[in-house]
Amino acid sequence: MSSYEIDGIGATRSGRNGGGDPYYTDGKALIGVLRRNEAD
Repeated sequence: MSSYEIDGIGATRSGRNGGGDPYYTDGKALIGVLRRNEAD
């Protein structure tokens, strides 16, 4: 597995999701890449 980080929407301390629940973020997205072992 490999992973990397990309810039997202930017830092948010007062966000609300679709259900109205509060959230906060540093604005970055962590991407994980899974690969199937072709030998199996």
